[in-house]
Amino acid sequence: MLTEQGLVQMPGGDVPEEADWGDTGVLYCFSQSGYAYEGSPLLETIVESPLRDLWDPGIPENVRKPLQEANTCLNSKAYDSCAVQCRKAIEAICHAKNCVKGSLRDKLKELCEQSIIDSKLLDWAGAIKVLGDRGAHPYRDEIGEEEAKFALEFAVEVARYVFVLNKKYESFKSRGREGENRPDRDEPESPEGF
Repeated sequence: MLTEQGLVQMPGGDVPEEADWGDTGVLYCFSQSGYAYEGSPLLETIVESPLRDLWDPGIPENVRKPLQEANTCLNSKAYDSCAVQCRKAIEAICHAKNCVKGSLRDKLKELCEQSIIDSKLLDWAGAIKVLGDRGAHPYRDEIGEEEAKFALEFAVEVARYVFVLNKKYESFKSRGREGENRPDRDEPESPEGF
């Protein structure tokens, strides 16, 4: 969240009074109680990574944590481990939405059947599952950098869709209904009216 002072707040708590704002007057805070100033290598790692989209409080910690670990693995060139953590995040999404029976493939199908994800996201999550399986077993090909980047980027997008974008869209739709009885309302009530 951008505050009046130009501060970007991310999970990790309040800004301490003794915080040094540096020359730019911009202080960035991130999870785990640390701070990084504009131009610092740590901040660049956070801002340049797909994790920049994970700071929404709607994403549960049990989904965010494996994605953060996947990012650490990616930056450490531990690509197999990155893919495994992305798979773990996809499984955590299923559990957060009470899809807990059967294999991960079954859980993903249930998410789709409940319209929590659509068929395209089912494909994405399925691809992440396959990469995670490959990364976890020594008799399969190792995961390369591009595959690890794909797994992380798309796992983050699945999490954003499930926990953030759906909620924003529902909020948007409910705001539109508040004005239903206005005489100047000519728009269709839902996207189906387009």
